Amino acid sequence: MRVECIGLGKSFGSKRAVNDLSFVLEPGVVTGFLGPNGSGKSTTLRLMLDLDRGDGETLFDGKPLTEYSSISRVVGTHLDAKLFHPQRTARSHLRMLAAESRVSDERVDEIIEYIGLKDVAKKRAKTFSLGMAQRLGLAGAVLADPKVLLLDEPANGLDPATIHWLRDFLRQYAAMGRSVLVSSHLLSEMELMAERIIVISKGELLANESVNDFIKRNQSFALAVRVDLPDSLQSILANRGIDVQRDGDLLKVNMDSPRELGNLCFENSIRVWELYEERGSLEQTFLELTSQSEEYKIGGV
Repeated sequence: MRVECIGLGKSFGSKRAVNDLSFVLEPGVVTGFLGPNGSGKSTTLRLMLDLDRGDGETLFDGKPLTEYSSISRVVGTHLDAKLFHPQRTARSHLRMLAAESRVSDERVDEIIEYIGLKDVAKKRAKTFSLGMAQRLGLAGAVLADPKVLLLDEPANGLDPATIHWLRDFLRQYAAMGRSVLVSSHLLSEMELMAERIIVISKGELLANESVNDFIKRNQSFALAVRVDLPDSLQSILANRGIDVQRDGDLLKVNMDSPRELGNLCFENSIRVWELYEERGSLEQTFLELTSQSEEYKIGGV
């Protein structure tokens, strides 16, 4: 299901939390939703679900949610790890959700088994750790097999093995033609999980592209090479107008082709000891971009 957000906006008094935000979620893709604390991510998710009043609209295959008879079969959400009655057991909580979406008890038991809640299914939710509460929230989100998933920080409190499981689960879910939007502060994990990212700061869009394109767009040097004659290679590259950054015998070079750089060294009798692509990280690029955004906005006040 294609999800289109058009001109989303929300103010709290004089503060503009989300400002004219537009983007599209495509089926079959896990999209990461990134931004510093207070950037407007949670407010955006609530606007998408009509849980907050604000500007703009969100269309699910061209229609607002209000035009669907069973919303839980269209979009599954997990916005709060503790959004359940503390006295209910995990199974009774899921059965309550199942009644609204007309899901069978067999489906409830299937999800309990799949999400890893079998050992705690009869325990009251108030006794759950944060990690187990996250599992219960995810179970509720996917219970009705929705075509869209909107998840706000679902990895908080999870151990490394469960985070790995969550990554694989979301990628498999998207591979079945579903749209997945997930926010997280675990940027190294998001780099492995998401194919595309949306980055906002102070409620405004900073980036909306593939993870690889985002990293490359903010990366100055593509290749790193260690040679026996760094002075000679630096001079040759400079004469060709190629940017170089020097650190001892290691040169970081603004070239895209390792083969071209290797041939250049060979033609000039320069021994190559090491040659590799200098790839930045999502975390590094995100921090640089949002820090520039914050500095610009503060300076412009």
